[in-house]
Amino acid sequence: MLIGHIAGDVNGDRQVNILDIIHLVNYKFKGGNAPLPILEVADVNADGVIDILDIIYLVNYKFKGGPAPEHP
Repeated sequence: MLIGHIAGDVNGDRQVNILDIIHLVNYKFKGGNAPLPILEVADVNADGVIDILDIIYLVNYKFKGGPAPEHP
């Protein structure tokens, strides 16, 4: 785990919430700004790839009681 970075805090506001999900969707599908550092905050399922599975992971965490985001 990197000090100063929160896994899942894609927009850098020090919280993991719906805004992070929106930011990640915009990045992946609308050409929005990349989260920085990208793997440490956006690869929430720690599989080495940032994709739709990370978005689903965040949705499950925030709204369905799924596991917390992980650092790769």
